[in-house]
Amino acid sequence: MRTIALLLAILATPAAAFAPVRSGAWVSTRSHTSPALSMADNLSEDEKRLNIANDDGDLKEQVTGDFKKIFVAGGSKGVGRELVSQLIASGCTVKCLVRSEESAADLKAEGAICTMGDAFSYKDVEEAMDDCDACVTTLGGATGPDGKRVDYKGNSNVIEAAGILGVKRLVLVTSVGCGDSKGALSDEAYSSLEAALVEKDKAEKMLVKFYSITTDWTIVRPGGLMTAPATGKAILTTDTTALGAINRADVASLVAKCINNKETIKKTLSAIDPSIETAFGNGNFGEAQKFDV
Repeated sequence: MRTIALLLAILATPAAAFAPVRSGAWVSTRSHTSPALSMADNLSEDEKRLNIANDDGDLKEQVTGDFKKIFVAGGSKGVGRELVSQLIASGCTVKCLVRSEESAADLKAEGAICTMGDAFSYKDVEEAMDDCDACVTTLGGATGPDGKRVDYKGNSNVIEAAGILGVKRLVLVTSVGCGDSKGALSDEAYSSLEAALVEKDKAEKMLVKFYSITTDWTIVRPGGLMTAPATGKAILTTDTTALGAINRADVASLVAKCINNKETIKKTLSAIDPSIETAFGNGNFGEAQKFDV
């Protein structure tokens, strides 16, 4: 019960469908007999190349190509906050939608352009995104006294605004456990996180079903989120059974690299760090399809 309580508590954290909890609740009860190798045999050559390693490449060269003015939803905390810092450091102009003056002051000190508002309001999202050429949303968690989740409503507002404004490039950050990656989790872990995962999954489906013609999208599903300095060893993988931990700073770096990487367009990728030992992994980090950039 203590493990479940810890898991439920993290759902209030934006862009954190998983918590930095090393717990047996994350251990998969499913059979995983060399899944990375077996899945690699069934993948096309194109899919095998679609893993992006978070190596020490020149981030500035990768993220300041076609898209230089980027809207980040969820930029005040977690993965989003890490991403804002990395994009600005690489020379990008970053716009954010924030609810508090404190968050605005923090982001403005970094060099971000801030608009006051709420992701639950489509009008606020559209106003904040206007004049951008790419957007990333890391929105997640329950906000406000009524416990409303922003995982679907906020993300759907971002997706819709991008379509209306003609912002063609969009990266949606959700979580392992969404869609066809549900099987990576144990039944206990999925049940504990179901409220968040169901809403994130709805956002994914909306993006893929209704905006594939107008939007060059990428979906990134991080594993168990942790707060620590980047290791530089995290990867993106098409392996939907992959499960493990990843630091928020590494997720941000991978997302930043996706923005101008054409091979990630219309792809759903899990983000895992094979170098981090966890108690909740299933022994498969998706390394069989690793692709270095």
